[in-house]
Formats: sequence, structure tokens, C-alpha cells
Amino acid sequence: MYDLKLKNEWDYHLVRDYDMEQSELKGELKGELKGKLEIAGKMIKKGMLMKDIMAITGLTAVQIENANQKV
Repeated sequence: MYDLKLKNEWDYHLVRDYDMEQSELKGELKGELKGKLEIAGKMIKKGMLMKDIMAITGLTAVQIENANQKV
């Protein structure tokens, strides 16, 4: 899995723990983004302006358009 020459088992655990933390962070960010996209889709249905949705959610116009097509 790793190209590194790990000197001992301690190094292996450090690398593995780092990978686990990164995957957890990515999962949280994906969940957060999915929530923002759902909210943006609902805002569009209620007739909010694109610039207001962008300001509130921090999403780009392209992400909001994609959310609108999915909802």
C-alpha cells in the first residue's frame, strides 16, 4: 500500500492513523457538501436568487445548478 520504507511498526501506525483521519475528514466534507446542495435545491424551488443562494451556502453557481437538476 505504501511506497515508503517504514523503519518499524511505529511508523506504520503513524501512517495508518493519518490515512484514517484523512478519510474521516473527506467523509465529513462530502456529507457537508451534500447537505448544502440539498439546501440550495430547496432554495431554488422557493424562488431565491442565485446570488443570494451563493452568498448563504458558499457554493458556486455550477454546483447550485447541478443541485437544482438533481432535486
